[in-house]
Amino acid sequence: MSLDLQEFHGGDLQISLGTLSPQDLLATRCQQHPGQDRDEHQVHPAPVQRLRLHRAFLQDPSDDKFDDWLELYNDSEFDVNLSHFTLADASGLVWEIPEGVTLPCRGFLLIWADGDTNATSVAERRLHAPFQLDKEGDTLVLRNYDGIQLDSVVFGAQLEDVSQGRFPDGSTNILTFTQLPTPEWANLQDPFTLVVPRRQTILAGRRVDFTASVRNAPIPPWVLTFGLDEQAPEGAFIEPCLGRFTWMPSNDQVGTNVLTVYARNQVPPRFQLSGRVTIVVQPAPHFIAIERSAEAEIRLRWETLSGRRYRVQAVSHPGREPWEDISGDLQAVGPELMFTDGPPAAPPPDAQRFYRIVTVD
Repeated sequence: MSLDLQEFHGGDLQISLGTLSPQDLLATRCQQHPGQDRDEHQVHPAPVQRLRLHRAFLQDPSDDKFDDWLELYNDSEFDVNLSHFTLADASGLVWEIPEGVTLPCRGFLLIWADGDTNATSVAERRLHAPFQLDKEGDTLVLRNYDGIQLDSVVFGAQLEDVSQGRFPDGSTNILTFTQLPTPEWANLQDPFTLVVPRRQTILAGRRVDFTASVRNAPIPPWVLTFGLDEQAPEGAFIEPCLGRFTWMPSNDQVGTNVLTVYARNQVPPRFQLSGRVTIVVQPAPHFIAIERSAEAEIRLRWETLSGRRYRVQAVSHPGREPWEDISGDLQAVGPELMFTDGPPAAPPPDAQRFYRIVTVD
């Protein structure tokens, strides 16, 4: 089951943007048994679609205003009896879905969030919640009749003419839509999308770079600028005009880093595309032992990542001469590697030599 929403203030706001919950959700499915009336359902837990936020232009026929709205989508193979389910916003105002409201399998349910509950008619499937949606950001929570939270969505300030949702409905693909919305109907894919790498793996101290682009983007007068969200790791940067992303993570940033890249159109019709990039930073190799044997050999051991290739380099005077390869490519098959710098290549006891490990791939 998904939740779509729409918000307008003063009739002049035509905004679409969305967020999605990353968890798999549980709702209820209603199974009718032989001999039972349709209203006598036995409820079972069933997986349903994740929450979806969807905002765009739509006129409320009850008052001809451009009111806020939200939409539920049932991704299961069963009808869902929504009687006494509840929706709440960030203010804590709770609305109970009236008795007799059913969401068919693969069906949509439009709910107006305009505060005008007197306009509700279950028979005509006109539902009006007692709250409105805040264009600067809000929260919606969906619970079943037992008060168990089925899903929630948190969204920030919205941009004009932008929406986000799943395409096709019920899938895990999160796309941005700049076309008019399709309430009570399937989402339509935009002819252009933001292209960014989904996942990259890099060693600490190495530079990661890529160029974000908008596939099939129209030529000017559209003016695209790129940016990163506030959760981007320290040091990450994207050129606003060209979309070139660069970042050299440190050892303190080892782990999984998720960032969002934005592409915004700065002239009407204004819109925003977004895409998530996962960058896994692995620790850079470092020595765990350096020993000189009685035979004047230098034995080097360092931590490795299985499957990666390494090379040993040496220099007598760092900064005054280039580093020299003293090994070929060494393939790691476990947590560490060892290399012996032996005679005649090893330095004499009264000489100095500096070593370093570099990754080949």
